[in-house]
Amino acid sequence: MSNSILYYPTIEFRHEDYQWLWNAALFADKIYRIVPPGYELNEPQNIRELCSTGEIGIPLSPVPYSKEASEEFSKFMDENHRKAAALSLIEDDETEYIRIHSSKMDVKLLQDIFFKLKHIDEDENWLYASPHTVNFYMTFLANHIAKKNSLSLWTRNQELWTTSTYFLYGGALQDDYRPGKEYIEPSTEALVSIMIPDIFPQDLLHVPPTDILRFREKRKDERNQFLNAIKTLRNELAQADAPEVIEAIINDEKKKIDSAANEYRKSMDILRVAKFGGILTTVITVAADVLGYCSNFPDLYKGAIESSGLWAGILTGIFEKRVGNINNPYTYLAQIKSTFSYYPGASKLFGGQPQIAKYNYTLYRGFEEFIND
Repeated sequence: MSNSILYYPTIEFRHEDYQWLWNAALFADKIYRIVPPGYELNEPQNIRELCSTGEIGIPLSPVPYSKEASEEFSKFMDENHRKAAALSLIEDDETEYIRIHSSKMDVKLLQDIFFKLKHIDEDENWLYASPHTVNFYMTFLANHIAKKNSLSLWTRNQELWTTSTYFLYGGALQDDYRPGKEYIEPSTEALVSIMIPDIFPQDLLHVPPTDILRFREKRKDERNQFLNAIKTLRNELAQADAPEVIEAIINDEKKKIDSAANEYRKSMDILRVAKFGGILTTVITVAADVLGYCSNFPDLYKGAIESSGLWAGILTGIFEKRVGNINNPYTYLAQIKSTFSYYPGASKLFGGQPQIAKYNYTLYRGFEEFIND
């Protein structure tokens, strides 16, 4: 799988995405986005300069994917909308509407889901629909396109990341999960967050696009070494069942990740970057039966742990064994700022522990609320 990513859910890079985009340009070989045929992009000069080499902001037409993605989305909603409270929001009455291009969905989806709403106006190729409906479908469509093209899914938005991960695992996520002997319900696997702290350059927007492009050309090996180290850890853990094997993999691979991350930070000298922060988060699946006995992945309620710059925490259980983890798209959450808004009560619950423990609890609560609230 390449180190290329898919930006979602909007067509154009918005002002609030610029900090994310500048950082993503340091990691990704290519950055794709979903653009309807004939759509004229309207972005500022610095964005156009960053996209000038043809490797950033590459348009992917949704047309070849809309029919199959629409069918899968309709089926998914029929089978899962009662399993997660967040999905039920699609049926709420709405007073606000946002637009979606008609090329992104099949006619049958319009009839089955979008036209169930009270008010939808058609304006040439644009439809106006519930924000919940549009955001859920666009996230589902992004997952579909990413899987078809072996792309990673990157976002700066925790809610989008939670939704995308839920879709990626087919709605088989279990709430209120505890490893070891205290299963509330049986799970074959567990979803574990892998977090790399202090990896994003701070205040990067002052760096001109020309310098970002020069870094991309000269430091490709360092960025690929870092991302490939994360992939190796995930793929090896996803295929291990014995706790002894899992601990050995962690001990071996965490050193490689730490070394690769350090080399990546050093390579920023070309940009004159001195300060780092933020957290890069992805998820792996680990055999559920070993988690209660594996010292490197303690119970979530004991907090997250630090392993030489690599952190881990339990998020939730998974009802079904996932087949072909290596071929699934990766989902990344790029929290770039050095300070975060934690879930209420996290600071008290994890008082005296590192910020990563509060951060993982916030991610965990995001999944809990998606399913229950």
